[in-house]
Formats: sequence, structure tokens, C-alpha cells
Amino acid sequence: MVEGEYAPRPPEIAKKSEKERGVLPISEVAKRVGLSTHRIRRLLNTGRVKGWKVRKDGRGYPWRWLTTGRAVEKYKSFLKSPREYGKRGGRPRKRKAAVA
Repeated sequence: MVEGEYAPRPPEIAKKSEKERGVLPISEVAKRVGLSTHRIRRLLNTGRVKGWKVRKDGRGYPWRWLTTGRAVEKYKSFLKSPREYGKRGGRPRKRKAAVA
């Protein structure tokens, strides 16, 4: 093989497209899951949800976040509702000791 010559990857090694992997831009994930794009971006930045920052072509901001709806749904399933967590979503109150 001569240097600079292109050799195609075998199909089993070739990268899958974003749609095949289920990876979507955060705007589409936000619509499906019911969270705002700002909230999903914060979850991605803090590492609570798995996602990828990808360089895009064209005009505008050069980076975009990609994630799966399944990753955000998994995060949401671990959140407790205010009723499960305590009164009005605050810290659960300690129970008073029984007086004998």
C-alpha cells in the first residue's frame, strides 16, 4: 500500500451513523423526554447523563451536544418525586420518639 492511498474500512469496523446508534441532538431529546434543553445541557456538563460533544460543520457555534433519550430517561427514573422524598420536596423530617 502506497502512502496517502485510501483503504476503506471493513463493514464490521465501520462507524455506525448517529441515527443507527440512537444518538440525537439535545433539542430532539428534550422534546421526547419533557425536559428543557438547558436542563439536559447542565446534566451533560455535570456528567449525570452520558453524552458527547461533537464538532459540527457550517455556520454558528462549532460544537453540539448529542445524547440518547434512553440515558435521560434512566436519569429521570432515579429522581424521587416530592411525595417520595418528603413534604414539599425538602429533606425528610425525623420522626419524634414515642413518649412512654
